[in-house]
Amino acid sequence: MFGSLGDFIFNLSTAPLESSQQLSAKLIENPVFNSSPAIEFTGLNAQKRSLSITINNNFVDCQEQLDTLIQMQQKGSSYPLILYHQIKGYYSIESLDIQESFSLDGKLISAKINIGLTCHNT
Repeated sequence: MFGSLGDFIFNLSTAPLESSQQLSAKLIENPVFNSSPAIEFTGLNAQKRSLSITINNNFVDCQEQLDTLIQMQQKGSSYPLILYHQIKGYYSIESLDIQESFSLDGKLISAKINIGLTCHNT
């Protein structure tokens, strides 16, 4: 197991798993006469994370896995994100970017999914 997002497990059936994160600060520019603006740090923005997975019918039921992620996103709840045995925080699914592949008879055979997450605490 590579990790999990709530009850959704990332393992060999959802490989490859790629992760990226975005950390940003809240900065305010205050004008200064005859000089560059003064920058004031006012805190941190919510951490964003992106996970890229591929699901394949050779290992799991693609439609069932896809439906699970969509239901999780539509609930708007936060879920614990665990990657490689480390708790990364509690995240909500902000977006799902889904690229689907179908067989000639119209059955979903694989999907590449980019999961956009927003952290609620670290």
